[in-house]
Amino acid sequence: VQPTGDAAADTTAIQTAINAGGTVELGEGTFLINATLDVKSGVTVQGQGWEKTVIKAASGASIRCAKVSGASKLIGVTVTGGNTSSRGAGVLVAGGTVSWCCISNNTATGFNIYGAGVYIVKGTIDHSIIAYNAAYQTGLGGGIGCHDAAGAVTLDTCLIYGNGAPNGKGGAIAAELGNYHKAVAIRNSTIADNAQVYGDAEVYGDAKVCSNYFGPKFKELGVNHVDVEQWFLQMKDTASFPLFPRTGTHWSNIASLYVADSVIRYIVELMNATRTNEYIGR
Repeated sequence: VQPTGDAAADTTAIQTAINAGGTVELGEGTFLINATLDVKSGVTVQGQGWEKTVIKAASGASIRCAKVSGASKLIGVTVTGGNTSSRGAGVLVAGGTVSWCCISNNTATGFNIYGAGVYIVKGTIDHSIIAYNAAYQTGLGGGIGCHDAAGAVTLDTCLIYGNGAPNGKGGAIAAELGNYHKAVAIRNSTIADNAQVYGDAEVYGDAKVCSNYFGPKFKELGVNHVDVEQWFLQMKDTASFPLFPRTGTHWSNIASLYVADSVIRYIVELMNATRTNEYIGR
């Protein structure tokens, strides 16, 4: 499917291809839409990359850009310009997957609504950027919202940046899962510079940042590694030196030396070798 510059034509062409099933490949350019794209029934909608394929709500259209459900996939596009008074102005995910997408500059306005960029009740968002979305009035979750989840919700390898909920909670993410008693799992992701109000954190509610994903996975797969997370957590309050810079998330220089020493010791042990003098410096 190629863009025409006409919202009615672009919307019809994409939705007709989706309804036919299989994989729908979108060409380069900007697709204007004047109605929500309903990606369903296991269909994959594949763009040419978020910098090359854009799905944009037409000027004056008060719509959600896309709904992804029924094990469907949305891959390699930018979704922008959604504007609704309900949840998920950019994308609503209800049992599907959003991968390698940029969900940006979408707006949801209403009382206690969840998720301006993305509203997700079940599914996965991975390798994606969620940026500059806003939930107004008392909206929650400028970037991503989840309420009364219907199944597992996972965010993996995402950048959640510059979103806001100016009069609500959770500038980045707001999650209240109701009867589904599991947290939203956030793995390997960066959450930064999202607007916070009333002292609320960027992440609000039943969302759990899973900082240590690779350690257990490496152990499961039998990959030799040194996992220092628990070690650092145990000593961070009693160490005589900072393990992390005051405003940073990476190890301090001295903490890096401790890790380097541990890695060398582990390699020597694995190789049953004799350790010689090492020099670690610039």
